[in-house]
Amino acid sequence: MEDGWQSVVTSAGALNEKHRQQQTAIWELLSTEVAYIRTLRVITDVSITHTTFADACQMNAPSDSCQDLSSLMTTMGAN
Repeated sequence: MEDGWQSVVTSAGALNEKHRQQQTAIWELLSTEVAYIRTLRVITDVSITHTTFADACQMNAPSDSCQDLSSLMTTMGAN
């Protein structure tokens, strides 16, 4: 994402102060929303990966690597 709305709007210099402040407020809101959505994606990806791994370990005979990772995750408070 661009650093600011001025890099996207070609006529940014022609706006009066009130409109520049409005655009800045809108840009900050949108930037915050983009960051929030990215965070949700990471949480979802990690959750899906963890669930898929846990399911695979339960469906198959638990291997040493599954047991090691499960105990590590338990120790770190991931369960």
